[in-house]
Amino acid sequence: MFLSFEKFRNFTDGELIESYRHSRDERYLSELFSRYAYLVYFLCNKYFDTKVDSDDAAIEIFTKISNKLLEIDVKNFKSWLYHVTKNFCLDKVNKNNNIQCEFVPISDDDENLFMQFPQFDRLMGTNADQVELLQEAVRKLDPEQKECVKLFYFKKKSYNEIMEIKQWDMDKVRSRLQNARRNIIMYLEKRGVHVKTTKV
Repeated sequence: MFLSFEKFRNFTDGELIESYRHSRDERYLSELFSRYAYLVYFLCNKYFDTKVDSDDAAIEIFTKISNKLLEIDVKNFKSWLYHVTKNFCLDKVNKNNNIQCEFVPISDDDENLFMQFPQFDRLMGTNADQVELLQEAVRKLDPEQKECVKLFYFKKKSYNEIMEIKQWDMDKVRSRLQNARRNIIMYLEKRGVHVKTTKV
């Protein structure tokens, strides 16, 4: 996707950035991006289910970075690129899936709170790390549970619509959702967090 130019290969990252800022010559960016494209694609592939989605996200990230490098002074490009890419992916996944989550400390009084509200349809959250953990919990579900969660919570399909889409009966839909909820909360609790659910 990006060309590495022989005459720029001995440039440091900082020199490439400065040269780009002064000249607006995109060959400097191409050399810079060619060094770290693997990192961007690795992270995109981690967060998105399809190659098309990953490729689209990577293009958006490189465009964003091209503009940002003209505005801010970046000292450690690789580290900065990692954080920009990670935050971009989390933000995009969060918006696409309409996820919000609120985590509260586990206590003896509320350890079963999640299952007391089986009709919850969103999780309320405050930061990228929490959303990332929730996304990982969803990715760990078995294929049928994950599909059911995506249809019901993310795509806002009704029980009847899921039955029609998947050719499942009501008991199977209900069972997949219930088991998915239980597996998500177990995954989170093993990592010391608990999901407080609310009716909306």
